[in-house]
Amino acid sequence: MKAALRYIAILALLLYAVPASGQQSRWDDLILTADEFAAKGEYIRSLESAKQALDIATKTFGPYHKNIVTTLNRIATIYRSQSDLAQAEHFLKRALAVRALVIGAEPINKDYFDIYISLKNLSDIYTVQKRYGEAAATLERAILLEETALGKESAEVTKDLQDLAALYASSGNAAKTEPLYRKVVAIDMGIPDVEAEELMGPLNSLAELYMSQERWEEAGVVLQKMVETREDIDGPNHESLSKPLTDLAQVYMRQSRFADAEVLARRALKIDERVLPAYHPDIAKDLSNLAAICAYENKYKEAAPLFERALDIAEERFGKRSQQAIAILTNMAEMYERAGDTAKAKKTRRDIKSR
Repeated sequence: MKAALRYIAILALLLYAVPASGQQSRWDDLILTADEFAAKGEYIRSLESAKQALDIATKTFGPYHKNIVTTLNRIATIYRSQSDLAQAEHFLKRALAVRALVIGAEPINKDYFDIYISLKNLSDIYTVQKRYGEAAATLERAILLEETALGKESAEVTKDLQDLAALYASSGNAAKTEPLYRKVVAIDMGIPDVEAEELMGPLNSLAELYMSQERWEEAGVVLQKMVETREDIDGPNHESLSKPLTDLAQVYMRQSRFADAEVLARRALKIDERVLPAYHPDIAKDLSNLAAICAYENKYKEAAPLFERALDIAEERFGKRSQQAIAILTNMAEMYERAGDTAKAKKTRRDIKSR
């Protein structure tokens, strides 16, 4: 009798195992179909397939299975692609709730990725909606999972730390922004095999933060590191040097280090003139920056033709009444006034008013 009961039990398990296996294949096919439709921009059909997959997963595997989380994330992504952020948020929160019920608040490493993706996507939605406080708090949760699973110095963690710093910067929270950028730089510099190129993003962000706070000495140190790193990567005349050279020149101007600023501004101009078309707007900016530096050094005869070239490009590219052209003329008028050339200053002011 016992043998017969055991046989019946095994037979029952086999009978139920086949449909479950078949439903897994059906679920896989529906997810693949949903992805294919989404890739083609056919979001309505993509949603239909994804919701069918959710229905199958719920009925076959129960409400807390990993497939449920995967499907909910897929549906949220489709809504996100349609810019339906409310629905995307709703399904991401459902996915998070499911995983929390299954594995609790502290997921083990193998389960981190599902929750991480949900949190990261939810943070992105909050960012688009300019809900920076909620975006930062959600991303912090994602980073804690990453650090536990991958280590605090992984490339994935440093990338998300940069994103978190950018969120704090967007919300005007400089007190939290700076330590994060410094942390990323320290992590990258402490990894023996890190690519030098990976340093440039966080260094640039840190420099821009210092410049926005008018912390010129600290900005100069970071920008000098950027210039040196770029020179090591690409050589002393590469186009990638133009921006850090220009930024460092501006910092030196703020510190009244005009001679040093002029050297850097001339380097940036020479690089851009070599790689850009003659009437490119960046060359106009370079010329205007260099002219301003020369004017501060009382080198008015050198500054004037530089301003004239910049004005010629601005008028050609943007028009005589453009904001760019007016700004250059205003700087020229101020230069003539400082030089004591009242006639040219008045003439330039009249030119501005007539436009």
